[in-house]
Amino acid sequence: MNNYLSRLVYQELSSTIRKLTQSMLLVSLCFLFINQSVLAYTSHYSYRDAYDVHNITDDFIESLAASGYDNLDRDEIVAFKIHDVTPDYILSMKAKGFDSLEANELIAFRIHGVTEDYIDQVSALGYDNLGAGKLIAFRVHNVTQNFIQEVSEFGFDNLSAGELIAFRVHGINKDYVNNLKELGFDDLDADEVTAFSVHNIDSKFINQSRTLGFDELEASDFLAMKIHRINRNFLSRMEQLKLVNLSLAQALRLKIYNVDKSFIEHVNSFNIFTRDPDELTALKILDIDQDLIEQIKMLDLKNYSLSKFLRERTGHRHSFRYDGEMESAIRRMIKKIHSI
Repeated sequence: MNNYLSRLVYQELSSTIRKLTQSMLLVSLCFLFINQSVLAYTSHYSYRDAYDVHNITDDFIESLAASGYDNLDRDEIVAFKIHDVTPDYILSMKAKGFDSLEANELIAFRIHGVTEDYIDQVSALGYDNLGAGKLIAFRVHNVTQNFIQEVSEFGFDNLSAGELIAFRVHGINKDYVNNLKELGFDDLDADEVTAFSVHNIDSKFINQSRTLGFDELEASDFLAMKIHRINRNFLSRMEQLKLVNLSLAQALRLKIYNVDKSFIEHVNSFNIFTRDPDELTALKILDIDQDLIEQIKMLDLKNYSLSKFLRERTGHRHSFRYDGEMESAIRRMIKKIHSI
């Protein structure tokens, strides 16, 4: 894989894992729905009536304040009472290092059965510094010693808490990993396996992709092809535009920048005729129009900054650190337009 593809897939993979982690940790907020239910149930009561319904006394409120929770609103106090968030429970969590939990986090701990014993069990598995969100996610998704052992047996040792949660959330098991190995993916890391599952990369997709004519596809190539829908239909459309024998990097650029029939016709209207995929992509990045042609003709080709020109032209910063081919194509098209 060239540097462009490596960088592209790294960005996509990082985005996938980041969104996945955010989604997993949002489970820690599921108690908000319960709080909303409590609010709906108690909203037609006055404060005192709501407290009477749930047998909330002044002593209970004062004991919470003495435990460090002296600014709770009515609904939080009611939720504390309903879910048995008591001063003793608060102190037990502080003893385990959770001495600054938000009210909602305490409620979530109680709802999902996070106890001193459970924290000790998780710590014994080697995860003794988990934050509140991941600890709740462990509990919700049943990340247990047996599961960790199972994951180890199919080749994944010392996974992070987030990786274990991701495996659990997406049902990654021995059969799934073995199926990937049978397809030739023997050395995927945890993030790649998760990304394969997230993007539903299965044997059908892999086998179809291997018939498209791209050389020596790697795991990250399949991810890029799936994410950007590089398939037989797309390549057929490109062939109709006389864009053939594409490399995967070229196909991805054409797809990402939406180089299509109407754009090629637009390019032709300026008496520029090319079927070089990189040159067409370069013109799309440059956003070719009459203003561009006039700007290029005013350039001193021996003394100009491409990055500055592109920033002024497009309003975006462009880095070609990972895509020297596209930098060359853009410089080539600037030179061609300058000579028209």
